[in-house]
Amino acid sequence: MMDVVPFDFRVNQNQVKSILNRALSLLPERYEFREVLGQGGQGIVISCKDKKLRKPVAIKTSIHGIQSNLQTEYEVMVAADSCAHLTSVVELTTVDDVEFLVMQHLGNDLLKDVMLQPLKRYSPLRTAHVAIEVLSAVKELHEIGYVHNDIKPSNFAFGLYPDVHGKLYLFDYGLCLRRVDGCPMLPSNRKAYDGRIYGTLEYASITAQMHQTCTVWDDLQCALYTLIELFAGSLPWANIVCPRTVLECKRNLNVDDIVRGKFYPLKRLEEYLRYGDRASIPDYEGIIKYFKDYATQAAVKSDAVWDGIFSEED
Repeated sequence: MMDVVPFDFRVNQNQVKSILNRALSLLPERYEFREVLGQGGQGIVISCKDKKLRKPVAIKTSIHGIQSNLQTEYEVMVAADSCAHLTSVVELTTVDDVEFLVMQHLGNDLLKDVMLQPLKRYSPLRTAHVAIEVLSAVKELHEIGYVHNDIKPSNFAFGLYPDVHGKLYLFDYGLCLRRVDGCPMLPSNRKAYDGRIYGTLEYASITAQMHQTCTVWDDLQCALYTLIELFAGSLPWANIVCPRTVLECKRNLNVDDIVRGKFYPLKRLEEYLRYGDRASIPDYEGIIKYFKDYATQAAVKSDAVWDGIFSEED
């Protein structure tokens, strides 16, 4: 997959190592470094022990110096304080010129979790259960006034003890836009039509690929692509790198070709997004109900609790 981030350059690994070493040298005494969790186009995330709270935390620091994305993430997490599926924040602190965003430590993301399955994909029932949590998380973010702009499997992760184990969380709010009167408001450092895609090409909405400002409906379209990948194992355009070709594939998408009659909630979600009134507020509860109804019917039909793993027959 290809991350398309709002920068004209990539930081090489020697620079990243230098930045990480400096950040660790300035890490507040309260936190004890454990390991590097990951590095993206905008920051490095490390795992630490919070000596005060006596539990693990994740700390993100920017690889581009002080910039607005960590502040944006902090503001979203503060607003999401009472949300069940959005990550919680501990603090945003600055030491010299290095920012540290301290937040809830999560477990495996959906991309890693699905790769643990024997066939590298979820069963229909497992997909339904995950869809309920994915869509609930997106709904919560929209209700506190933000559009995410980078919905994808690797931005959802499961909670860890002592937080709610097994619950799914949406994270990485660096590309979030605040909604004003129902429309996203661009921050001062981002242009609406600058020729770049904000987010990840593979999961970006059609609107995003056309370089237009995205709305809550576009987050839901990205959620559809996320669920298709979890169910099928990959997206139809997974190995295509040309943005124009990817865009054409998305315009011609037919979920029936993927689910083959096995998983109707995905088809219903596709139809809702295709024909829904984008000027209105989405019926979140209605689309979540597609998957709840399927899960209920599947559980009754099997008369057992499904473990979410595909068999060869599936």
